[in-house]
Amino acid sequence: MGVVTLAVLVFVGLVFILPQVENHTTGSPAIGEPEPSTVVSPATSILTIEPLAPDLVVYDDAFGEGWEDWSWHDDTIVVDYANGDPVHSGSSSIAVTYIGGWSGLQIGDHGETFDANTYDTLRFRIHGGATGGQTIISSINNNLEQPVMPQAGVWTQVDVPLLLPGRPRTIYNMAWFNNTGCNQGVFYIDDIVLVDTGLPTPTSLPPGPG
Repeated sequence: MGVVTLAVLVFVGLVFILPQVENHTTGSPAIGEPEPSTVVSPATSILTIEPLAPDLVVYDDAFGEGWEDWSWHDDTIVVDYANGDPVHSGSSSIAVTYIGGWSGLQIGDHGETFDANTYDTLRFRIHGGATGGQTIISSINNNLEQPVMPQAGVWTQVDVPLLLPGRPRTIYNMAWFNNTGCNQGVFYIDDIVLVDTGLPTPTSLPPGPG
């Protein structure tokens, strides 16, 4: 009758115990025969990490390749793409002054549609100038909107996720819209980039009952 010993396999933190039959004719090993032993077989785990894509510049002291000014209502907005103070980094930022209602700073891709599948976040810095508190809507493709209210005297990082359900993975414009019928004090935008932060791709929830 065989004697059952245990072989323990350790696999990436999990322990599996498998039966192993030793071919002995009695319950005890013969003299000079080695004792049955517990076998430990650690497995090797290989973790592959995909490198993150480098940031794609939309504006950083100047427009990145392929991006240009698409602002509208020239009589209700003043934009300076070479503003020297304040800046978040480098030598220039974008100064925006709404001198009338319903105007907007808009930046578009001259190829009309940019494939953003490599990136999961639109990131920019915004500064509220001396007053702060401007009522601004940040939008992508004139559709997906996020309220932004810059603070006076400081730069704030704003991240707009592109992986949420309904978010576009192609971009033909991005805008900062004056969501009032009035003029507003000058504010500043700098370091507009598309970023691969490594966010996991969300999965849609299954439909509910009924």
